[in-house]
Amino acid sequence: MLLFYAPDIMGNTYVLSELESKHVLKVLRKGIGDVIFLTDGKGNMFHTRIIGTDVKACMVEVEHVERDYCPLPYQLHIAVAPTKNTDRLEWFAEKAVEIGISRISTIVCDNSERSMVKADRLQRVMVSAMKQSLRARLPQLDVNLSFTDILQEYKEPSVLKLIAYCGVSPVEKLPIKQVVKAGQPVVVLIGPEGDFSQQEFHTALRQGFIPVTLGDMRLRTETAAMYVCAAVSVVNQ
Repeated sequence: MLLFYAPDIMGNTYVLSELESKHVLKVLRKGIGDVIFLTDGKGNMFHTRIIGTDVKACMVEVEHVERDYCPLPYQLHIAVAPTKNTDRLEWFAEKAVEIGISRISTIVCDNSERSMVKADRLQRVMVSAMKQSLRARLPQLDVNLSFTDILQEYKEPSVLKLIAYCGVSPVEKLPIKQVVKAGQPVVVLIGPEGDFSQQEFHTALRQGFIPVTLGDMRLRTETAAMYVCAAVSVVNQ
């Protein structure tokens, strides 16, 4: 299956972007009558056939649409402090999309090494990962949110609220795989290399977040986020 991103697809025909057109016609050497698949990133998979071979504007005809294609059987939101090296954050975003995630947010914390993240660059990485892994839904992306923004968003108890914390906690920290239940929506907070500050941690506790441990070893921020993503995926298999 060859999958391409068409966020604005409507109607029975669609013209690919110049970049996607060149890839289809020049790199893959596809031609009139060949089948390719498109997704709008909203869960729809479009079965299409090439009807025009303009190298800058390849045209396809939609033959069939699969709605809600291979839906993720759980909802996972990871709010993570951006790493100093942006390549590491992009690595996490890429692998998280491949494994399965609903939403990624970058949050500014007291100990953050980096506060600003370029959304367009991270979005491109996620789109590429979506196509590579043959997914039809692009996870939501929010960047440069404050720690308070996330806490305010999750006031309701309908979502399992977790915070990964390395410091001393007044309540027992359980392994994340013991806390997460299959099918339960979950949001997990991952702090910067210096961890959340004590003030942030205790504020999160008062807002109903449950502290969890990711094991005895000290993990990098992006590794911790990936650990969470994989653990939630395994629980839901």
